[in-house]
Amino acid sequence: MSVGSKWREWKHEAQSSGCDSYINDVERLANRPDTVEEDQWRALVHYWSSTDAKKKSERNKESRKKLTMPHTLGRKSSSQIIDNMTKEKGVKPTRIDVFKKTHTKKNNEPINEEASEVMKEMNDLAEVYPELNVPGSAPNDVYSQVMGPDTHGNVRTLGKRAAPRFFYGPLYKRSQNEQRGFDKRVEIEVQKVTSTLKIEMEEKLFEAKKEIEVMDKKLSKAEEDMEMMKKKLSEPNMNMEEKIDDKVKAGILAYVDSLGITLGSNR
Repeated sequence: MSVGSKWREWKHEAQSSGCDSYINDVERLANRPDTVEEDQWRALVHYWSSTDAKKKSERNKESRKKLTMPHTLGRKSSSQIIDNMTKEKGVKPTRIDVFKKTHTKKNNEPINEEASEVMKEMNDLAEVYPELNVPGSAPNDVYSQVMGPDTHGNVRTLGKRAAPRFFYGPLYKRSQNEQRGFDKRVEIEVQKVTSTLKIEMEEKLFEAKKEIEVMDKKLSKAEEDMEMMKKKLSEPNMNMEEKIDDKVKAGILAYVDSLGITLGSNR
């Protein structure tokens, strides 16, 4: 266990036994642990009773509530668990083995349903890709495929200060270079596709604009034709009544003429 872990563990024990067990600062100051100097204890009690410390404590409690798969390490560190597993089996455990060990209850059941599903997915992938489930395998091992890539420069399940460059060695550096090369190639391809799509869209917009212009011209011509038709219909060529009278008169004259009668003649 690191010095930092020991320091945090000591602070936790001191706060639990000498601070949280009492209801006010007077009692807390009066029950100073023997391992703490008086002035240091006074400063600690003052800090733990401050508003900032209480807010921080509440935030940490809420964060712990959001943990969907709490581990079962207890006071042991990941390094201790790995050492014990190595001694028991004679070989170094994989990250999947460590995950199962640290997320399983004493009755050998997963800590919860989500952990059970994750373990099943890991087992299924390990059967298909056994080469990605060995200690020190590539950063894209089965564990990473299920849980996502490691972040913050730390290889999960291996304890504190398990830096990728120490765990994976040259393989990690090569993997990082390959990833950067892959990202660059993806970026170039995306730019090509984006440029091609932009050109295609501009061409389609140009064609659409031309079609709209043609439609506008046809619409204007149709409107002009409509106006001319309206004008022709509105112009009176001949009064319909006069037209009828003329036809009636012509008919009568034709009938009279067939009788040999001449209208308007003197006898």
